[in-house]
Parts: sequence; C-alpha cells; structure tokens
Amino acid sequence: SAGDRGSRVHNAIQDLLTGKEIELLDKYWSELDKNFAPLSPEEWDALIGFVNFWNDKKPTLLASEKVCYSEKHGYAGTADALLKIDGKVVLVDFKTSSKIYITYPLQVAAYFAAFAEKKFNIDQTAILRIGTNHRVKYEWKVFDGPEVLGHFAQFLAVKGVWVIENG
Repeated sequence: SAGDRGSRVHNAIQDLLTGKEIELLDKYWSELDKNFAPLSPEEWDALIGFVNFWNDKKPTLLASEKVCYSEKHGYAGTADALLKIDGKVVLVDFKTSSKIYITYPLQVAAYFAAFAEKKFNIDQTAILRIGTNHRVKYEWKVFDGPEVLGHFAQFLAVKGVWVIENG
C-alpha cells in the first residue's frame, strides 16, 4: 500500500508540474484497488508538503520523470525532477515514506553518475520526503560533491552484491 500511495502522489505531482490544477475529487489510478479513486487524506498531506516545498524553495523546473542510464555500470532509472534552486542544479527524488532510508541517497547518486556519463552537470542531489509530521509537511535533505561520490561508491558495492546473488 505504501508503494501504491507513492505512485499516486507522484502522478499528482506530475500533474502539478505540468500546470494542472488538482481538485479534491480528481481521481488517480490505484494499482492496489485496480481502479481510479480520489486521493486519500494521507496522499493530500503529501501533496500539500510538495506545494509547501515549492513555495518555500521557489525552484525552476528543468525536467521531470527523466530517464537516465549508465552504460558503464549497467543500470537505469527515472529521476523524479531536475530543479534549479539558488543557482544550483539539483537532482531530486520524491519520497512518501516514514523516514529517509539509507538507500535513498545511493539511488540519487546512481542517477547523478548516469547523468555525468552523458556530460550533464548536476551540482547536488536531494531527497524530498513529503507528507511528514513536520509543520511544513516535508523534509528536505541535500547532498554535495564528496558526499554524493561516497554514496555512489556505496551504490556500486550494493549493486555488486546484487549481481553476485542474482547473476
């Protein structure tokens, strides 16, 4: 159900990013229920967190749902957003989880490295956890230079274990 909630919130954020106004009765696909349904109160909290973040940071959207891949290391993924904030290009992943898990910075570092292979410069990576109990309903965690490279090294180590176990 957490994955379903995250997907529905991501879809609503995508609508916001493309300029659509979202109304209370707008429906989003639920893979869990196999139908379209309005957002739950918990999902609305996450969306409010996203809007609060947007109003606080005033980013410029450079790209959203941007597929990236590494030919060198053999992986691919989809970055939620590339934003310009305070003059820096920030690769952001949106999360609706109960905390920022240790794997999240590794995930965005992998995207960072894939973009770097294509000569696309990114200054920072970040996790935007939305729908939190914070007053503003979001948590914002930014990672810079050496920290991102360290996360990427950890990602490669974890990927190496996965390859050993799965071929």
